[in-house]
Amino acid sequence: MCLIRYRLESKTVVRTGSFWSGVTLGAAIVTAITLVCRIAGAADLADLSDSSVNVADVEEHPYADPDKSREDHRFAEKQVNEARLYDFYARQADYYMARRDRLKRSKLLPAYPGLDAGLHGHWGKYNQNRHSDNRVNSIKYGGLHLRHIAGQPRVYNNGQHFAVVELGHQQQLSAVFSWTAFGLTGAWTDAALRIPGHRWGLPRPAKLKGKARWTNAKDNFQPHWRRIDAHGNVERIPEGQRRYRGVYRHGRRSIFHYELAGIEVLDAPWALPTSSVAVLSRTLQLRPTDETTASGLEIKVLPAIQEDPQSERVVEMYAPGHSRPDTQVVRSEDGNTVLRIEDLSGPRVVKLYMWAGPKKKQRKVQAAIKNDRGQITDPKSLIAESPEKWTERLRVQGRRGGKDGPLAIDTIPLPFENPYDSVMMLTGIDFLPNGNAAVCTLLGDVWIVSGLTDSLAHVTWERFAAGLYQPFGLEAINGTINVMTTPYIVALHDRNDDREADYRQVVTHDVNKQPNHFIPYRGGGHGTSYGLEVDAKGNFIFALQSTLHKYMRNYDKTDRLAFGLRNPMAFERMPDGRIVVGTQEGTWTPASIFSLIRYGDFYGAGGGPKNRKITVPTAYVPRGIDNSTGGFVGIPDGKWGPFGGKILGLSYGYGTQFLGLLDESTDRPQGATVPLDGAFRSGVVRGEFRSQDGHLYVVGTEGWGNYSLDDGCLHRVRYTGEPLRKPIGFQIYRNGIQIDFALPLKKTVAENRRNYFVQMWDYEYASRYGSPEFSVRKADKLGHDLLEVRSVHRINDGKSVFLEIPRLRPASVVHVRMHLRTAKRAKGGALDFRTSLFPTVRELGQQYSVPSLELAPPVKGKPEELELRGRNRNDGPKKTPSKSKGLADVDRKVVVKAVSGLQYNRTRLTAKAGERLAIKLVNSDPAMPHNLVLAQPGAYEKVGKAGMKMLNDPRAAEKHYVPSLPEVIAHTEVIMPNQTSTIVVQLPKEPGK
Repeated sequence: MCLIRYRLESKTVVRTGSFWSGVTLGAAIVTAITLVCRIAGAADLADLSDSSVNVADVEEHPYADPDKSREDHRFAEKQVNEARLYDFYARQADYYMARRDRLKRSKLLPAYPGLDAGLHGHWGKYNQNRHSDNRVNSIKYGGLHLRHIAGQPRVYNNGQHFAVVELGHQQQLSAVFSWTAFGLTGAWTDAALRIPGHRWGLPRPAKLKGKARWTNAKDNFQPHWRRIDAHGNVERIPEGQRRYRGVYRHGRRSIFHYELAGIEVLDAPWALPTSSVAVLSRTLQLRPTDETTASGLEIKVLPAIQEDPQSERVVEMYAPGHSRPDTQVVRSEDGNTVLRIEDLSGPRVVKLYMWAGPKKKQRKVQAAIKNDRGQITDPKSLIAESPEKWTERLRVQGRRGGKDGPLAIDTIPLPFENPYDSVMMLTGIDFLPNGNAAVCTLLGDVWIVSGLTDSLAHVTWERFAAGLYQPFGLEAINGTINVMTTPYIVALHDRNDDREADYRQVVTHDVNKQPNHFIPYRGGGHGTSYGLEVDAKGNFIFALQSTLHKYMRNYDKTDRLAFGLRNPMAFERMPDGRIVVGTQEGTWTPASIFSLIRYGDFYGAGGGPKNRKITVPTAYVPRGIDNSTGGFVGIPDGKWGPFGGKILGLSYGYGTQFLGLLDESTDRPQGATVPLDGAFRSGVVRGEFRSQDGHLYVVGTEGWGNYSLDDGCLHRVRYTGEPLRKPIGFQIYRNGIQIDFALPLKKTVAENRRNYFVQMWDYEYASRYGSPEFSVRKADKLGHDLLEVRSVHRINDGKSVFLEIPRLRPASVVHVRMHLRTAKRAKGGALDFRTSLFPTVRELGQQYSVPSLELAPPVKGKPEELELRGRNRNDGPKKTPSKSKGLADVDRKVVVKAVSGLQYNRTRLTAKAGERLAIKLVNSDPAMPHNLVLAQPGAYEKVGKAGMKMLNDPRAAEKHYVPSLPEVIAHTEVIMPNQTSTIVVQLPKEPGK
């Protein structure tokens, strides 16, 4: 919701902003709002509210109090967790289990109130950094940084990839190399790369500040190279005959490697060693690989520009050995300065000199070029060796976790203070053949971690590469580190065994040619690529925005596996080859999920074909368990005792872990979530087993919303052999649920149905951010439905129970709470324990029937399969009364634009007393809907808080997410990207409030 504070003085000053957890941020996301509603008269459990707005309230429901249930949670005392609501579902169930005689099955229990009990908006209070961190501009990248650049004088093509290179021993110049144009698109002196601090620079292009010497911005979309055929004709090079291969590093120098029309090119830009003038040099080594494709090449060196009488441009060429008439710098027909090489029957080396500046410096330029002529270094000799850049070895001492359960968590400190000012937000991990770990950071680094002994006493960190574009996933194949960057997979080669990457090979090439392809910068903040997995045939599997892809290496083609996946940060190739993907809640994604993918699945987000049926996920992860899935680990059979064959879920949002269980008795498996003990220092996103010790290592990162204590984390998770008192399996029947355990249960306790509590709820697909928890039986109400457990039967040698639930039906989430006791013969002896299971019931199985058991007959007329509930994609907010009428009578029209990053393009509006003002909101944010609200003086916080508490109101969209308060003067409609809405406001004639 976007708010305007309204105040009238001698002239009215109207400030734009949004109330977001008490902080003015600019334009806010309309759909990212949550509701806290006090339930009046809920003191008696038999009179639980049955209203449409029915969520747990801190003052009325003790189990929603964030000050409780904190003693058993690691890091609960930390500031980021000060308002955190722990164990909501378990506490809710325990509360009513102790008072079940006062419950009425027809009534609804209150729904989950939201993070931090819903007291601080939809995302809670944990975003203390406000999604802004300018440390990204302090990182030392070593002369090469890959990313998108907003260039001078215009923004570079969003679909391209660029490398910013520093040139010269004193960094006299900076240049931009386009992977798509195969050439330099500009050069700057006194340059500084400025990356927006919003969300660590992830959603927006950087800017290269400095004095532009020349740019090719007008036509940088097209390749700078053309081929010359045997008849001297110049023509475009077909797409299939041009390919960017990668970039070599020689110290701080970058040598770009590509192929054009059968010619392999090594392209080495640099700056002459002079401080008085900044002359760019470019050494090209050209070698034919196919003699039949072309006889020559032409490359655009400088663009055609309007000549400035106060400036001069110098372009010279030098070819070693002797002068050749077939190699020259000329002006082409379109006015560009080009280098023409008509004969490429053999290898050639050419050096170019380029300069643009005041005429008075031309003599110095010519003298510098003359002095450098003949001092040519073949790029091939540069790539033969690479001096070390990252010489520091950073040592830390790890800490082993306590043995207080089946999984112990060890901590390996990160070198947060390092010579390169790297921000240690870890996003990928894998292991090299020698057992060392390779990890990547979200802001561009790859590090090697050694010394992973049992004690972790001497762990060493070494920087391996830097300047990659948003790495999020890493896979080591035969000792070569492959990194998922935006939007390419890059293989990092250490060609001289100095433990630094000196060649970055681009592996994927056709990603941007696919349907629903990924354009890295869209302004919405969700442009990061995610990966990386390798199947049995060596094909890469990765996610680009909302689509899961497979890159078939033998065919050099990318195929789309599934789409409609919102922010699929989490996925894993299971030991049996199946792919598990997790998404994060948001628009058209009601909650986080984990799902076993089948080819062609569509999961609802990002649009998709009209009338395309949304695939029911394997399981929804309740928001009280995790609000953003971070990663999965398939635990192989035979490893980790009872955990073998299960899925370990990693929570990015909460920095915790959970088990993912599968019921494979149906055509498509249905899953369940089981919360596990343990906490990590950041939101964990990737995990990998290390063959040398059999332990699991996980990495994590801070980000756009989680309970992280640190920028990142590296932990070792060890199986201790202690008893696991959690469900390890389940199966859905038509009349109940079978739940399996690793230990035998005490019969009298296990078969007492009062030791079980079962409730269920549904989610709804809509344009709102996420979904409230809806009643399954009463579709227009919020809340949890109670399910009666008719009987319980201990089976399978005491290690399983069957809960007879005759009225069980398909639901997004069923919560089974259990108070149990292990049998005396169980490992560790008899012990009371409490645990929960959260299955998604996609479909009902067969009727459970055993002749010796007296079970109820089947209930007729029940739904058999889960039908997803949702609002039509065109069912947006209803039109408000015509507040935009009377535009012809206004004194003045004002335009306010909502832009990406929760901001307006302007932060202040002024108006005269008595003026009739038309305020037009233009939604320029390509990713989010927005509106704008005009509020009375002093009511800014009141209206803002009420607006943020509307997500759980089923009619919030119809109300345009504007609370019904007298302090609201006027408001626009909620508008989607590229839409507008106008309100007309008559300002008071008298100055003052």
